[in-house]
Amino acid sequence: MRTESNIRPSVRFEIEALPPKEGAACTVVFYDNISGPHERPAGMDGADPEAYYQYDRYEVATAYRENLAQSVEASFDQWLQKAKDAEAAGEQPTELEALQSEVEKLRKENKEMSDTIDDLIIASLGGDDFV
Repeated sequence: MRTESNIRPSVRFEIEALPPKEGAACTVVFYDNISGPHERPAGMDGADPEAYYQYDRYEVATAYRENLAQSVEASFDQWLQKAKDAEAAGEQPTELEALQSEVEKLRKENKEMSDTIDDLIIASLGGDDFV
């Protein structure tokens, strides 16, 4: 998607992983076709001209891993094409939709961990004799 900013992207891609935890969902953001600085003319209110940059910004969702940045760097063109294809295939989920999906996933994981903990507690008390 074509984007404008008063800050020029200083990298070809960045990884948004909060927190950067092995296996957690994250987003790789790509910056392509950077041009500028361009200058907006002074406004009617006497404001100074404003410099800005234009670039294409693409995102692709993936799972975080320790060597993800090296993997993206090693096969940058394939990752960028994957992000472009994802955008062309359809609209990316909104931030709210992505967060709702993540919450649902975490709830499921929490339930599975709770069940495992319950089983461990029962086993530590002597098995099924105390249930």
